[in-house]
Amino acid sequence: HCHMKGLKHRQILNSMVVGEVIAETRRDRNLSQEDLSSRIGMERTMLSAIERGARNPNLETLYRICSGLEIPASEVMRKIELRL
Repeated sequence: HCHMKGLKHRQILNSMVVGEVIAETRRDRNLSQEDLSSRIGMERTMLSAIERGARNPNLETLYRICSGLEIPASEVMRKIELRL
């Protein structure tokens, strides 16, 4: 079983944080939601929901988004973990 040392009192995954990191990374690359969603074949409304924290992406979706942002998923996860 997985040891969550040091994470006991923190939320394991917060959809708001996931969305913030994705949105900030997208803006850092000067991409609109429309640009990114068309790059990865996703509805813009779905991307918007993820960025707002209304939807939590599954791993496949997270990897698709990272691919469209041209950033390793591990880097996005690192940014997320720093904020939890």
